[in-house]
Amino acid sequence: MSNKITIIGGGPAGSTAATMLANQGYSVDLFEREKFPREHIGESLLPASLPILEELGVSKQIEDAGFLKKYGATMVWGSDREPWSWYFAETNKTYPHSYQVSRPIFDKILLDNAKLHGVNVYEGTNVNLVNFTNGSVSNIEIEKDSQKKSIDVEYLIDASGQHCLLGQDLQTREWDTSFQNLSVYAYYSGVQYLPEPDTNNIFIESYEGGWIWVIPLSDDLASVGIVVDSHTIQHKLADIGVTQFYLSELDKSDKVKQMLSGSQITATPKVTKDWSYKCSKLYGPNYVQVGDAACFIDPLFSSGVHMAMMGAILASSYVKTITDNPIDFEQVGSSYQQLYFKEYNHFREMAKLFYSSNLISDSYFWEARKILPEFNNYTSRHAFIRAVAGQPPHGYERAVLTKGLMPQSFNDSVQSVEKSRIDRRSFLSKLDPSKPETLKEFWGLIPKLSPSVKVTNQYILGQGEFIKADTLITNSNPEGIPCSQLVKEIISQMNGVNSIRAIANYVLNDYPLDRHSQILKNAYDTIHILYADEVISEFKNSQQPKKRVFLDNMTNDGMDHLIDRS
Repeated sequence: MSNKITIIGGGPAGSTAATMLANQGYSVDLFEREKFPREHIGESLLPASLPILEELGVSKQIEDAGFLKKYGATMVWGSDREPWSWYFAETNKTYPHSYQVSRPIFDKILLDNAKLHGVNVYEGTNVNLVNFTNGSVSNIEIEKDSQKKSIDVEYLIDASGQHCLLGQDLQTREWDTSFQNLSVYAYYSGVQYLPEPDTNNIFIESYEGGWIWVIPLSDDLASVGIVVDSHTIQHKLADIGVTQFYLSELDKSDKVKQMLSGSQITATPKVTKDWSYKCSKLYGPNYVQVGDAACFIDPLFSSGVHMAMMGAILASSYVKTITDNPIDFEQVGSSYQQLYFKEYNHFREMAKLFYSSNLISDSYFWEARKILPEFNNYTSRHAFIRAVAGQPPHGYERAVLTKGLMPQSFNDSVQSVEKSRIDRRSFLSKLDPSKPETLKEFWGLIPKLSPSVKVTNQYILGQGEFIKADTLITNSNPEGIPCSQLVKEIISQMNGVNSIRAIANYVLNDYPLDRHSQILKNAYDTIHILYADEVISEFKNSQQPKKRVFLDNMTNDGMDHLIDRS
Protein backbone atom coordinates (compact mmCIF):
# COMPACT_ATOMS: atom_id res chain seq x y z
CA MET A 1 0.00 0.00 0.00
CA SER A 2 1.21 3.52 -0.76
CA ASN A 3 -0.55 5.21 2.17
CA LYS A 4 1.73 6.41 4.96
CA ILE A 5 0.32 6.47 8.49
CA THR A 6 1.83 8.77 11.11
CA ILE A 7 1.20 8.05 14.79
CA ILE A 8 1.99 10.38 17.70
CA GLY A 9 2.62 8.46 20.92
CA GLY A 10 3.94 4.98 21.71
CA GLY A 11 1.75 4.01 24.67
CA PRO A 12 -0.78 1.15 24.47
CA ALA A 13 -3.07 3.11 22.11
CA GLY A 14 -0.35 4.16 19.68
CA SER A 15 1.55 0.87 19.61
CA THR A 16 -1.63 -1.20 19.23
CA ALA A 17 -2.95 0.91 16.35
CA ALA A 18 0.49 0.84 14.70
CA THR A 19 0.72 -2.96 14.82
CA MET A 20 -2.83 -3.42 13.53
CA LEU A 21 -2.18 -1.15 10.54
CA ALA A 22 1.26 -2.59 9.80
CA ASN A 23 -0.33 -6.04 9.72
CA GLN A 24 -2.65 -4.77 6.97
CA GLY A 25 0.28 -3.65 4.85
CA TYR A 26 0.46 0.05 5.68
CA SER A 27 3.72 1.93 6.14
CA VAL A 28 3.62 3.30 9.67
CA ASP A 29 5.84 5.89 11.38
CA LEU A 30 5.45 6.27 15.15
CA PHE A 31 6.95 9.17 17.11
CA GLU A 32 7.35 8.84 20.89
CA ARG A 33 8.84 11.65 22.97
CA GLU A 34 10.18 9.33 25.69
CA LYS A 35 12.77 6.58 25.54
CA PHE A 36 11.20 3.29 26.63
CA PRO A 37 10.98 1.88 29.23
CA ARG A 38 9.52 4.88 31.02
CA GLU A 39 7.45 5.21 34.18
CA HIS A 40 3.67 5.31 33.94
CA ILE A 41 0.76 4.59 36.26
CA GLY A 42 -2.42 2.73 35.37
CA GLU A 43 -1.04 -0.74 36.14
CA SER A 44 -4.29 -2.65 36.63
CA LEU A 45 -5.80 -4.22 33.48
CA LEU A 46 -9.28 -5.52 32.65
CA PRO A 47 -10.02 -8.91 31.01
CA ALA A 48 -11.37 -7.14 27.91
CA SER A 49 -7.77 -6.33 26.95
CA LEU A 50 -6.68 -9.98 26.79
CA PRO A 51 -8.23 -10.83 23.38
CA ILE A 52 -6.53 -7.74 21.95
CA LEU A 53 -3.19 -8.93 23.34
CA GLU A 54 -3.86 -12.25 21.60
CA GLU A 55 -4.58 -10.49 18.31
CA LEU A 56 -1.35 -8.52 18.65
CA GLY A 57 0.55 -11.76 19.22
CA VAL A 58 2.02 -10.82 22.61
CA SER A 59 0.04 -13.04 24.98
CA LYS A 60 2.99 -15.37 25.61
CA GLN A 61 5.33 -12.44 26.25
CA ILE A 62 2.88 -11.01 28.76
CA GLU A 63 2.59 -14.40 30.44
CA ASP A 64 6.38 -14.87 30.47
CA ALA A 65 6.93 -11.39 31.93
CA GLY A 66 5.70 -12.74 35.26
CA PHE A 67 2.96 -10.17 35.82
CA LEU A 68 0.63 -11.11 38.63
CA LYS A 69 -2.77 -12.39 37.55
CA LYS A 70 -5.62 -10.19 38.74
CA TYR A 71 -8.84 -12.08 39.46
CA GLY A 72 -10.93 -9.17 40.70
CA ALA A 73 -10.95 -6.37 43.24
CA THR A 74 -11.35 -5.97 46.98
CA MET A 75 -12.87 -2.78 48.29
CA VAL A 76 -13.82 -0.89 51.40
CA TRP A 77 -16.60 1.25 50.00
CA GLY A 78 -20.25 1.98 50.43
CA SER A 79 -22.45 0.82 53.28
CA ASP A 80 -20.12 -1.98 54.41
CA ARG A 81 -16.88 -0.77 55.98
CA GLU A 82 -15.42 -4.26 55.93
CA PRO A 83 -13.53 -5.37 52.80
CA TRP A 84 -15.61 -7.11 50.15
CA SER A 85 -14.55 -8.63 46.84
CA TRP A 86 -15.85 -9.26 43.36
CA TYR A 87 -14.35 -11.52 40.68
CA PHE A 88 -14.17 -11.44 36.89
CA ALA A 89 -15.00 -15.16 36.73
CA GLU A 90 -18.51 -14.42 37.95
CA THR A 91 -19.39 -12.92 34.58
CA ASN A 92 -16.49 -13.80 32.27
CA LYS A 93 -15.78 -17.51 31.92
CA THR A 94 -13.51 -17.09 28.90
CA TYR A 95 -11.18 -14.57 30.54
CA PRO A 96 -11.52 -14.99 34.32
CA HIS A 97 -8.46 -12.87 35.07
CA SER A 98 -6.45 -9.93 33.84
CA TYR A 99 -3.00 -8.73 34.96
CA GLN A 100 -1.38 -6.28 37.34
CA VAL A 101 1.45 -4.98 35.17
CA SER A 102 4.53 -2.85 35.47
CA ARG A 103 3.73 -0.23 32.86
CA PRO A 104 7.38 0.39 31.89
CA ILE A 105 7.70 -3.31 30.99
CA PHE A 106 4.18 -3.77 29.58
CA ASP A 107 4.32 -0.70 27.35
CA LYS A 108 7.78 -1.63 26.07
CA ILE A 109 6.53 -5.11 25.11
CA LEU A 110 3.79 -3.51 23.02
CA LEU A 111 6.12 -0.96 21.41
CA ASP A 112 8.81 -3.55 20.63
CA ASN A 113 6.10 -5.73 19.12
CA ALA A 114 5.14 -2.88 16.81
CA LYS A 115 8.79 -2.68 15.66
CA LEU A 116 8.80 -6.44 14.98
CA HIS A 117 5.74 -5.97 12.75
CA GLY A 118 7.50 -3.37 10.62
CA VAL A 119 6.55 -0.11 12.31
CA ASN A 120 9.19 2.62 12.11
CA VAL A 121 9.49 3.75 15.74
CA TYR A 122 11.28 6.98 16.60
CA GLU A 123 11.80 7.25 20.36
CA GLY A 124 13.03 10.39 22.06
CA THR A 125 11.28 12.40 19.36
CA ASN A 126 8.82 15.11 20.29
CA VAL A 127 6.05 16.41 18.05
CA ASN A 128 5.96 20.16 18.55
CA LEU A 129 3.39 21.26 15.99
CA VAL A 130 0.56 19.86 13.90
CA ASN A 131 -0.26 21.98 10.85
CA PHE A 132 -3.56 21.97 8.96
CA THR A 133 -4.53 22.82 5.41
CA ASN A 134 -8.24 23.06 4.53
CA GLY A 135 -9.25 21.05 7.60
CA SER A 136 -6.78 18.20 7.06
CA VAL A 137 -3.43 17.62 8.76
CA SER A 138 -0.74 18.53 6.24
CA ASN A 139 2.48 18.14 8.24
CA ILE A 140 3.98 17.91 11.70
CA GLU A 141 7.11 19.40 13.19
CA ILE A 142 9.26 16.91 15.09
CA GLU A 143 12.26 17.56 17.30
CA LYS A 144 15.04 15.22 18.42
CA ASP A 145 18.30 16.23 20.08
CA SER A 146 17.39 19.90 19.49
CA GLN A 147 17.09 19.25 15.75
CA LYS A 148 13.74 20.18 14.19
CA LYS A 149 12.25 18.74 11.03
CA SER A 150 8.97 18.99 9.12
CA ILE A 151 7.26 15.71 8.15
CA ASP A 152 4.46 15.53 5.56
CA VAL A 153 1.39 13.64 6.73
CA GLU A 154 -1.08 11.56 4.73
CA TYR A 155 -3.00 10.11 7.67
CA LEU A 156 -2.48 10.86 11.37
CA ILE A 157 -3.41 9.07 14.60
CA ASP A 158 -3.09 11.22 17.72
CA ALA A 159 -2.23 8.89 20.61
CA SER A 160 -0.33 11.59 22.49
CA GLY A 161 -1.95 10.77 25.83
CA GLN A 162 -3.10 13.51 28.17
CA HIS A 163 -1.08 16.04 26.19
CA CYS A 164 -4.08 15.70 23.87
CA LEU A 165 -2.22 17.38 21.02
CA LEU A 166 -5.06 17.70 18.51
CA GLY A 167 -7.62 18.42 21.21
CA GLN A 168 -5.57 21.40 22.33
CA ASP A 169 -4.88 22.66 18.81
CA LEU A 170 -8.53 22.33 17.75
CA GLN A 171 -9.85 23.45 21.16
CA THR A 172 -12.20 20.48 21.40
CA ARG A 173 -11.25 19.20 24.86
CA GLU A 174 -14.14 19.50 27.33
CA TRP A 175 -13.39 19.10 31.03
CA ASP A 176 -15.80 17.00 33.11
CA THR A 177 -16.71 18.93 36.25
CA SER A 178 -17.85 15.72 37.95
CA PHE A 179 -14.30 14.38 38.19
CA GLN A 180 -11.72 17.05 39.00
CA ASN A 181 -9.41 14.94 41.12
CA LEU A 182 -5.69 14.66 41.70
CA SER A 183 -3.58 11.57 42.34
CA VAL A 184 -0.43 11.24 44.42
CA TYR A 185 1.33 7.90 44.11
CA ALA A 186 4.51 6.04 45.01
CA TYR A 187 5.81 2.47 45.24
CA TYR A 188 6.32 0.32 48.32
CA SER A 189 8.18 -2.89 49.11
CA GLY A 190 7.20 -5.27 51.87
CA VAL A 191 3.45 -4.56 51.69
CA GLN A 192 1.22 -7.03 53.54
CA TYR A 193 -1.05 -8.23 50.75
CA LEU A 194 -4.56 -9.56 51.21
CA PRO A 195 -5.02 -13.25 52.08
CA GLU A 196 -5.96 -15.75 49.37
CA PRO A 197 -7.94 -15.77 47.14
CA ASP A 198 -7.64 -11.98 47.03
CA THR A 199 -3.84 -11.64 47.22
CA ASN A 200 -3.41 -10.29 43.69
CA ASN A 201 -6.57 -8.16 43.69
CA ILE A 202 -6.40 -4.42 43.40
CA PHE A 203 -7.40 -3.07 46.82
CA ILE A 204 -9.41 0.14 47.03
CA GLU A 205 -10.33 1.85 50.28
CA SER A 206 -12.46 4.95 50.58
CA TYR A 207 -11.66 7.33 53.41
CA GLU A 208 -12.72 10.83 54.40
CA GLY A 209 -10.37 12.56 51.98
CA GLY A 210 -11.03 10.42 48.91
CA TRP A 211 -9.85 6.90 48.10
CA ILE A 212 -6.62 4.87 48.04
CA TRP A 213 -5.44 2.11 45.74
CA VAL A 214 -2.95 -0.68 46.40
CA ILE A 215 -1.91 -2.63 43.29
CA PRO A 216 0.40 -5.63 43.77
CA LEU A 217 2.99 -5.52 40.96
CA SER A 218 5.21 -8.36 42.21
CA ASP A 219 5.77 -10.33 45.37
CA ASP A 220 7.67 -7.37 46.82
CA LEU A 221 6.51 -4.23 45.01
CA ALA A 222 3.16 -2.44 45.06
CA SER A 223 1.78 0.76 43.57
CA VAL A 224 0.05 2.84 46.24
CA GLY A 225 -1.86 5.98 45.32
CA ILE A 226 -4.41 8.38 46.74
CA VAL A 227 -7.15 10.20 44.81
CA VAL A 228 -8.32 13.48 46.33
CA ASP A 229 -10.23 16.58 45.30
CA SER A 230 -7.83 18.80 43.37
CA HIS A 231 -9.32 22.11 44.49
CA THR A 232 -9.38 21.60 48.25
CA ILE A 233 -5.87 20.19 48.70
CA GLN A 234 -3.82 22.61 46.61
CA HIS A 235 -3.00 24.74 49.63
CA LYS A 236 -2.00 21.68 51.66
CA LEU A 237 0.42 20.57 48.95
CA ALA A 238 1.92 24.05 48.92
CA ASP A 239 2.13 24.26 52.72
CA ILE A 240 3.58 20.87 53.65
CA GLY A 241 4.91 19.44 50.39
CA VAL A 242 3.92 16.40 48.34
CA THR A 243 5.62 13.71 50.46
CA GLN A 244 4.28 14.90 53.80
CA PHE A 245 0.79 15.35 52.36
CA TYR A 246 0.85 11.86 50.82
CA LEU A 247 1.99 10.16 54.03
CA SER A 248 -0.49 12.08 56.16
CA GLU A 249 -3.39 11.03 53.92
CA LEU A 250 -2.34 7.38 54.01
CA ASP A 251 -2.29 7.63 57.80
CA LYS A 252 -6.01 8.52 57.75
CA SER A 253 -6.89 5.12 56.26
CA ASP A 254 -7.76 1.99 58.17
CA LYS A 255 -6.96 -1.12 56.11
CA VAL A 256 -4.28 0.41 53.88
CA LYS A 257 -2.39 1.67 56.92
CA GLN A 258 -2.33 -1.91 58.23
CA MET A 259 -1.15 -3.25 54.86
CA LEU A 260 1.72 -0.73 54.80
CA SER A 261 2.83 -1.50 58.36
CA GLY A 262 6.51 -2.47 58.19
CA SER A 263 6.81 -1.62 54.48
CA GLN A 264 9.30 0.74 52.84
CA ILE A 265 8.56 3.50 50.34
CA THR A 266 10.93 3.08 47.39
CA ALA A 267 10.63 6.44 45.60
CA THR A 268 9.52 10.02 46.08
CA PRO A 269 5.72 10.41 45.64
CA LYS A 270 4.58 11.99 42.39
CA VAL A 271 1.50 14.02 41.51
CA THR A 272 -0.70 13.58 38.45
CA LYS A 273 -3.91 15.39 37.57
CA ASP A 274 -6.91 13.08 37.15
CA TRP A 275 -9.27 15.64 35.65
CA SER A 276 -11.63 13.73 33.39
CA TYR A 277 -12.40 15.07 29.92
CA LYS A 278 -13.39 14.16 26.42
CA CYS A 279 -12.92 15.84 23.07
CA SER A 280 -16.14 16.88 21.35
CA LYS A 281 -15.00 15.49 17.99
CA LEU A 282 -12.45 12.70 17.59
CA TYR A 283 -11.88 12.63 13.84
CA GLY A 284 -11.28 14.61 10.68
CA PRO A 285 -10.68 14.00 6.97
CA ASN A 286 -7.28 12.36 7.56
CA TYR A 287 -6.86 12.15 11.34
CA VAL A 288 -8.30 10.50 14.42
CA GLN A 289 -7.75 10.76 18.20
CA VAL A 290 -7.45 7.71 20.45
CA GLY A 291 -6.68 6.77 24.05
CA ASP A 292 -6.14 9.63 26.49
CA ALA A 293 -5.81 11.93 23.48
CA ALA A 294 -9.53 11.30 22.90
CA CYS A 295 -10.88 11.13 26.45
CA PHE A 296 -9.92 10.29 30.00
CA ILE A 297 -12.18 8.95 32.73
CA ASP A 298 -11.59 8.70 36.47
CA PRO A 299 -9.28 5.69 37.22
CA LEU A 300 -11.65 4.07 39.75
CA PHE A 301 -12.43 1.07 37.53
CA SER A 302 -9.00 0.60 35.92
CA SER A 303 -10.39 1.42 32.48
CA GLY A 304 -7.39 3.35 31.08
CA VAL A 305 -5.48 0.62 29.22
CA HIS A 306 -8.74 -1.02 28.14
CA MET A 307 -10.01 2.22 26.60
CA ALA A 308 -6.65 2.79 24.91
CA MET A 309 -6.39 -0.66 23.31
CA MET A 310 -10.06 -0.94 22.41
CA GLY A 311 -9.88 2.55 20.95
CA ALA A 312 -6.81 1.58 18.94
CA ILE A 313 -8.75 -1.24 17.27
CA LEU A 314 -11.43 1.30 16.33
CA ALA A 315 -8.91 3.94 15.24
CA SER A 316 -6.97 1.57 13.00
CA SER A 317 -10.28 0.46 11.47
CA TYR A 318 -11.21 4.11 10.88
CA VAL A 319 -7.93 4.83 9.09
CA LYS A 320 -8.23 1.67 6.98
CA THR A 321 -11.73 2.68 5.90
CA ILE A 322 -11.03 6.32 5.04
CA THR A 323 -7.96 5.43 3.02
CA ASP A 324 -10.30 3.38 0.81
CA ASN A 325 -13.31 5.75 1.05
CA PRO A 326 -12.00 9.26 1.83
CA ILE A 327 -15.24 11.06 0.95
CA ASP A 328 -17.09 9.05 3.62
CA PHE A 329 -14.96 10.21 6.55
CA GLU A 330 -17.88 11.97 8.26
CA GLN A 331 -20.05 8.83 8.19
CA VAL A 332 -17.21 6.57 9.27
CA GLY A 333 -16.08 9.05 11.91
CA SER A 334 -19.56 9.33 13.36
CA SER A 335 -19.70 5.56 13.81
CA TYR A 336 -16.21 5.56 15.32
CA GLN A 337 -17.11 8.26 17.83
CA GLN A 338 -20.42 6.66 18.82
CA LEU A 339 -18.71 3.35 19.58
CA TYR A 340 -15.93 5.05 21.50
CA PHE A 341 -18.22 7.23 23.59
CA LYS A 342 -20.56 4.34 24.34
CA GLU A 343 -17.70 2.68 26.24
CA TYR A 344 -16.62 5.99 27.78
CA ASN A 345 -20.15 6.75 28.98
CA HIS A 346 -20.48 3.32 30.55
CA PHE A 347 -17.45 3.86 32.79
CA ARG A 348 -18.36 7.49 33.43
CA GLU A 349 -21.90 6.81 34.64
CA MET A 350 -20.66 3.86 36.66
CA ALA A 351 -18.08 6.03 38.43
CA LYS A 352 -20.60 8.82 39.09
CA LEU A 353 -23.03 6.40 40.69
CA PHE A 354 -20.31 4.73 42.69
CA TYR A 355 -18.98 8.02 44.02
CA SER A 356 -22.46 9.21 44.94
CA SER A 357 -23.23 5.97 46.81
CA ASN A 358 -20.39 6.06 49.34
CA LEU A 359 -21.58 6.53 52.93
CA ILE A 360 -18.89 8.68 54.53
CA SER A 361 -20.23 11.82 56.18
CA ASP A 362 -18.52 15.05 57.24
CA SER A 363 -16.26 14.99 54.20
CA TYR A 364 -16.19 17.57 51.42
CA PHE A 365 -14.90 14.99 48.94
CA TRP A 366 -17.88 12.69 49.43
CA GLU A 367 -20.61 15.24 50.13
CA ALA A 368 -19.73 17.00 46.89
CA ARG A 369 -20.21 13.71 45.08
CA LYS A 370 -23.52 12.67 46.67
CA ILE A 371 -25.52 14.73 44.22
CA LEU A 372 -28.01 12.75 42.17
CA PRO A 373 -26.05 11.81 39.05
CA GLU A 374 -27.12 13.60 35.93
CA PHE A 375 -26.69 11.65 32.73
CA ASN A 376 -25.58 13.29 29.51
CA ASN A 377 -28.71 12.29 27.66
CA TYR A 378 -31.49 9.75 27.70
CA THR A 379 -29.79 7.24 25.44
CA SER A 380 -26.58 6.94 27.48
CA ARG A 381 -28.59 6.66 30.70
CA HIS A 382 -30.99 4.17 29.13
CA ALA A 383 -28.17 2.04 27.73
CA PHE A 384 -26.32 2.06 31.04
CA ILE A 385 -29.36 1.06 33.08
CA ARG A 386 -30.19 -1.70 30.62
CA ALA A 387 -26.60 -3.00 30.80
CA VAL A 388 -26.65 -3.05 34.59
CA ALA A 389 -30.12 -4.55 34.70
CA GLY A 390 -29.06 -7.28 32.32
CA GLN A 391 -26.31 -8.63 34.54
CA PRO A 392 -26.68 -11.48 37.03
CA PRO A 393 -26.65 -10.53 40.72
CA HIS A 394 -22.92 -11.26 41.02
CA GLY A 395 -21.91 -9.36 37.90
CA TYR A 396 -19.13 -7.08 39.06
CA GLU A 397 -20.93 -3.88 38.12
CA ARG A 398 -24.04 -5.01 39.94
CA ALA A 399 -21.88 -6.08 42.88
CA VAL A 400 -20.20 -2.72 43.31
CA LEU A 401 -23.41 -0.78 42.81
CA THR A 402 -25.36 -2.82 45.36
CA LYS A 403 -22.77 -2.05 48.05
CA GLY A 404 -23.59 1.63 48.12
CA LEU A 405 -26.67 3.74 48.69
CA MET A 406 -27.95 4.26 45.16
CA PRO A 407 -30.17 7.20 44.22
CA GLN A 408 -33.77 6.03 44.37
CA SER A 409 -34.41 7.10 40.79
CA PHE A 410 -31.62 4.81 39.61
CA ASN A 411 -32.90 1.84 41.64
CA ASP A 412 -36.41 2.48 40.32
CA SER A 413 -35.12 2.58 36.73
CA VAL A 414 -33.21 -0.68 37.07
CA GLN A 415 -36.18 -2.39 38.69
CA SER A 416 -38.45 -1.10 35.95
CA VAL A 417 -36.21 -2.51 33.22
CA GLU A 418 -35.93 -5.86 34.99
CA LYS A 419 -39.70 -6.08 35.53
CA SER A 420 -40.31 -5.24 31.88
CA ARG A 421 -37.98 -8.03 30.80
CA ILE A 422 -39.69 -10.54 33.09
CA ASP A 423 -43.11 -9.51 31.81
CA ARG A 424 -41.99 -9.78 28.19
CA ARG A 425 -40.43 -13.20 28.69
CA SER A 426 -43.61 -14.37 30.40
CA PHE A 427 -45.73 -13.16 27.49
CA LEU A 428 -43.48 -14.81 24.91
CA SER A 429 -43.37 -18.09 26.81
CA LYS A 430 -47.10 -18.47 26.18
CA LEU A 431 -46.57 -18.37 22.41
CA ASP A 432 -45.35 -21.94 22.05
CA PRO A 433 -44.99 -22.74 18.31
CA SER A 434 -45.53 -26.45 19.02
CA LYS A 435 -49.09 -25.71 20.17
CA PRO A 436 -51.17 -24.28 17.33
CA GLU A 437 -53.97 -23.23 19.65
CA THR A 438 -51.69 -20.76 21.45
CA LEU A 439 -50.85 -18.99 18.18
CA LYS A 440 -54.36 -18.03 17.12
CA GLU A 441 -54.05 -14.63 18.74
CA PHE A 442 -50.40 -14.16 17.79
CA TRP A 443 -50.95 -13.69 14.06
CA GLY A 444 -53.57 -11.04 14.68
CA LEU A 445 -51.39 -8.92 16.96
CA ILE A 446 -50.29 -5.50 15.69
CA PRO A 447 -46.70 -4.66 16.72
CA LYS A 448 -45.79 -1.07 17.58
CA LEU A 449 -42.18 0.05 17.26
CA SER A 450 -40.48 1.84 20.13
CA PRO A 451 -39.65 5.53 19.57
CA SER A 452 -36.41 6.25 17.72
CA VAL A 453 -36.20 2.74 16.22
CA LYS A 454 -35.15 2.83 12.61
CA VAL A 455 -33.13 0.93 10.03
CA THR A 456 -30.43 2.86 8.19
CA ASN A 457 -27.60 2.00 5.87
CA GLN A 458 -24.44 3.18 7.62
CA TYR A 459 -20.92 2.23 8.59
CA ILE A 460 -20.50 -0.32 11.36
CA LEU A 461 -17.40 -2.02 12.72
CA GLY A 462 -16.30 -5.06 10.74
CA GLN A 463 -13.09 -7.07 10.80
CA GLY A 464 -10.30 -4.49 10.78
CA GLU A 465 -12.41 -1.85 9.06
CA PHE A 466 -15.80 -0.16 9.06
CA ILE A 467 -18.25 -1.57 6.53
CA LYS A 468 -21.51 -0.23 5.19
CA ALA A 469 -24.51 -2.33 6.15
CA ASP A 470 -28.17 -2.16 7.04
CA THR A 471 -28.18 -1.18 10.70
CA LEU A 472 -30.84 -1.25 13.39
CA ILE A 473 -30.81 1.91 15.56
CA THR A 474 -32.43 1.76 19.01
CA ASN A 475 -32.26 3.70 22.28
CA SER A 476 -30.02 1.00 23.73
CA ASN A 477 -27.80 0.82 20.65
CA PRO A 478 -27.69 4.31 19.10
CA GLU A 479 -24.48 3.33 17.31
CA GLY A 480 -26.45 0.58 15.55
CA ILE A 481 -26.25 -3.19 15.22
CA PRO A 482 -26.11 -5.21 11.98
CA CYS A 483 -29.52 -5.93 10.53
CA SER A 484 -30.42 -8.74 8.10
CA GLN A 485 -32.63 -8.24 5.06
CA LEU A 486 -35.42 -10.18 6.76
CA VAL A 487 -35.33 -7.98 9.87
CA LYS A 488 -35.26 -4.88 7.68
CA GLU A 489 -38.35 -6.03 5.76
CA ILE A 490 -40.24 -6.93 8.93
CA ILE A 491 -39.52 -3.59 10.61
CA SER A 492 -40.41 -1.66 7.45
CA GLN A 493 -43.96 -3.04 7.70
CA MET A 494 -44.45 -2.19 11.40
CA ASN A 495 -46.56 0.93 10.92
CA GLY A 496 -48.98 0.50 13.81
CA VAL A 497 -51.65 -0.82 11.43
CA ASN A 498 -50.29 -4.05 9.94
CA SER A 499 -50.81 -7.26 11.90
CA ILE A 500 -48.11 -9.90 12.19
CA ARG A 501 -50.14 -11.91 9.68
CA ALA A 502 -49.99 -9.08 7.15
CA ILE A 503 -46.29 -8.49 7.78
CA ALA A 504 -45.46 -12.17 7.30
CA ASN A 505 -47.49 -12.29 4.11
CA TYR A 506 -45.60 -9.28 2.74
CA VAL A 507 -42.25 -10.89 3.53
CA LEU A 508 -43.19 -14.20 1.89
CA ASN A 509 -43.75 -12.49 -1.46
CA ASP A 510 -39.98 -12.06 -1.87
CA TYR A 511 -39.13 -15.76 -1.44
CA PRO A 512 -39.77 -18.93 -3.47
CA LEU A 513 -42.40 -21.37 -2.24
CA ASP A 514 -39.92 -23.98 -1.09
CA ARG A 515 -38.51 -21.50 1.45
CA HIS A 516 -41.77 -20.19 2.86
CA SER A 517 -41.93 -22.47 5.89
CA GLN A 518 -38.36 -21.60 6.95
CA ILE A 519 -38.94 -17.89 6.36
CA LEU A 520 -42.09 -18.05 8.48
CA LYS A 521 -40.15 -19.65 11.31
CA ASN A 522 -37.41 -17.02 10.99
CA ALA A 523 -40.00 -14.24 11.03
CA TYR A 524 -41.66 -15.76 14.09
CA ASP A 525 -38.29 -15.91 15.91
CA THR A 526 -37.38 -12.38 14.79
CA ILE A 527 -40.57 -10.88 16.20
CA HIS A 528 -39.94 -12.68 19.49
CA ILE A 529 -36.42 -11.21 19.71
CA LEU A 530 -37.54 -7.71 18.72
CA TYR A 531 -40.17 -7.76 21.44
CA ALA A 532 -37.80 -9.18 24.08
CA ASP A 533 -35.26 -6.44 23.24
CA GLU A 534 -37.96 -3.71 23.36
CA VAL A 535 -37.55 -2.81 19.70
CA ILE A 536 -41.28 -3.57 19.65
CA SER A 537 -42.77 -1.54 22.49
CA GLU A 538 -46.13 -3.29 22.60
CA PHE A 539 -48.68 -5.39 20.74
CA LYS A 540 -52.24 -4.29 19.99
CA ASN A 541 -55.07 -6.65 19.15
CA SER A 542 -56.28 -6.53 15.58
CA GLN A 543 -59.93 -5.67 15.09
CA GLN A 544 -59.95 -6.96 11.52
CA PRO A 545 -61.72 -10.27 10.78
CA LYS A 546 -59.44 -13.19 10.11
CA LYS A 547 -58.99 -14.17 6.50
CA ARG A 548 -56.85 -16.55 4.59
CA VAL A 549 -53.64 -14.82 3.45
CA PHE A 550 -51.02 -17.55 3.15
CA LEU A 551 -50.54 -19.98 0.31
CA ASP A 552 -51.71 -23.57 0.80
CA ASN A 553 -48.85 -25.49 -0.74
CA MET A 554 -46.32 -25.13 2.12
CA THR A 555 -43.67 -27.75 2.70
CA ASN A 556 -44.50 -30.06 5.57
CA ASP A 557 -41.48 -29.32 7.78
CA GLY A 558 -43.19 -28.50 11.04
CA MET A 559 -44.23 -24.91 10.36
CA ASP A 560 -47.54 -25.52 8.56
CA HIS A 561 -49.42 -25.01 11.80
CA LEU A 562 -48.24 -21.41 11.88
CA ILE A 563 -50.45 -20.63 8.89
CA ASP A 564 -54.00 -19.52 9.56
CA ARG A 565 -56.09 -21.29 6.89
CA SER A 566 -59.47 -20.11 8.14
